[in-house]
Amino acid sequence: METEESYLRKLLHNPAMLNQYARREARAGDGMQRLRWAATDTLQIGILSAIALAPALPSDSLHNNLFMATLICLVATLLAAFVRRAFMSNFFAMETANSQLRRAIAGSLLTFLAVAAFSLPMLPEPGQHLLHVLMCAILSVVMSIILTLVHARWSGSVQTAIGNSAVAVIGGDDAVGRVVDALESGRWPGWTAVMRLHDARAEDVEQLRLAVAGGEIDVVIISTAGSADRVRQIVAALPDATARICVALDVPGQQSHTSSIWLVDLWRNPHDGVPGAIKRVIDLALSITGLLILSPALALVALAIRLESPGPVIFRQWRFGACSRPFQVLKFRTMRFDDSDATGAKRTVAIDPRVTRVGRLLRRASIDELPQLLNVLAGEMSLVGPRAQAMFMEVNGQLLFEALGDYPARHRVLPGITGWAQVNGSRGEVDTIEKAERRTALDLWYIKNWSLWLDIRIILRTAFGGFANFNAD
Repeated sequence: METEESYLRKLLHNPAMLNQYARREARAGDGMQRLRWAATDTLQIGILSAIALAPALPSDSLHNNLFMATLICLVATLLAAFVRRAFMSNFFAMETANSQLRRAIAGSLLTFLAVAAFSLPMLPEPGQHLLHVLMCAILSVVMSIILTLVHARWSGSVQTAIGNSAVAVIGGDDAVGRVVDALESGRWPGWTAVMRLHDARAEDVEQLRLAVAGGEIDVVIISTAGSADRVRQIVAALPDATARICVALDVPGQQSHTSSIWLVDLWRNPHDGVPGAIKRVIDLALSITGLLILSPALALVALAIRLESPGPVIFRQWRFGACSRPFQVLKFRTMRFDDSDATGAKRTVAIDPRVTRVGRLLRRASIDELPQLLNVLAGEMSLVGPRAQAMFMEVNGQLLFEALGDYPARHRVLPGITGWAQVNGSRGEVDTIEKAERRTALDLWYIKNWSLWLDIRIILRTAFGGFANFNAD
């Protein structure tokens, strides 16, 4: 076990691994920065909307007025956010300052247009009130412009760190040339072609795989001139890639000799950009809240474990993380310390004699998983995602990641404390290929269909009964 642990610790300090995670954190940082700006901008719209509607509110109760003003602010803020989203013209690259400015102004104007339309029928003096709404709208537009320019300037100052995306283009020579020309023309702002590869050469595909694994590439564009089999082969060579993968399509233009390049997403990391920033905010907020609320209960659990058997309270085990990068998951120890297996090679079985009495109760209620909230805070896990499997887990005499061909695709995202497979009944011992295949299929469905709403559904289903497993041993 010491040999395996030494190998894994060396792997953790591999420069390629560190570089890959640094780039992933940079992309998440870019999303967090844009999220802060958009939230600030839409919030000022909400506040000024509440001020604009203040004359329409009844003056009988200060409490009612505060409640109505807060409600109006919330509704207007959400409306402004939806308007901004609707005016986003390019989902494939960084926005220019001009497009950000257009979206900010549209968010302000259309929100205040809705405010005026909503309040006009309720007022005895509509003309005077409309002037008040107009003044608030002008102030909001000015503030949106200022915030957008400040954000654009700040983004420009850190563009070399988090603004540009390194792009690899792979395909036939002519197709690659057309995509690179489109990149250099600024069709996708912020994307820079740093690697051109030919899809017919095995060494080029291997070079691409190594570059993606090393964190040198943020976006892979496949331009194979309609060869679906070749697209599948290239994607199969990047099973656990966190880079964004797109296919370039040639769309005929208005003249027969011209064409435009369009991109179709095959794989987009949910941890990148603004959606990834929102997911990270949810992870941080809920994990910190959970640790604070549950801290007395966690202390009692730790005391019970220590009183029943000697050894550390927390058990650490190597698991696969994003990009197949190993990390140590934290759990309450449920076995006698001398019988614990940090590699996961010896799978827990039904009525396992190594499990203590307290440990059996913890496993059935999944309380042993709660220390993983610390892994979430550290950025090694998310609240929702495919469950992190032990690195050396075996099924039918084979290592799990070798027994299933599509298993590494689970590692395209951060592992989670709970996930789509768990709330759909695929949990507990994985002792057959059929169980492993079902769990993997559910995890891949989650990755392909990920959304913030899906995460919220899984969290709610977990909170209301999806976390306990009374058959666990």
